[in-house]
Formats: sequence, C-alpha cells, structure tokens
Amino acid sequence: MPRRYFHFQNGGTTLDSEGVDLPDMATTRTEAARTIAEMLREDEIDTLWHGHPLRLWVTEGPNGAGKTVLALRVVTDVNSQ
Repeated sequence: MPRRYFHFQNGGTTLDSEGVDLPDMATTRTEAARTIAEMLREDEIDTLWHGHPLRLWVTEGPNGAGKTVLALRVVTDVNSQ
C-alpha cells in the first residue's frame, strides 16, 4: 500500500514527515478533499481572506520530497466585489 504525505501552505509551510498509507488514488483524492474542507471549517480560513492561498499537495516522499501525485489550491480574489 503506498504511503502518501500531505503538505500544507497557508502563509507558512507545514511538511509531513510521517505520511499515511492509502490504497489507491481515489482514496488519496477523497482524503485530500476532506482535509481541505476541514481546514476551511477551522481557523485556516482567516488567512485565506487576507490574500494567502491555501495549498495542499500530496507527495510520495516525506517532507515534500518525491513525486507530487495531487495538489489542491484554494484562492480568493479579495479585489473583486
């Protein structure tokens, strides 16, 4: 079972050194979507409204190393209204 590492950037960067075993890409996509949704429900959303994109990327190696297998980015256009 492949080990996937979930990294975050939102004004600062958090790299995953432990990872999680996931059976396939479908499960990896589901876990990434759940993680982003949870971050948006919690305190990570405050920096998003101040112009800092929220980025999650998943790699095959720890600490941002290895092939990136998935990336999600949430941005706001604070200038449009």
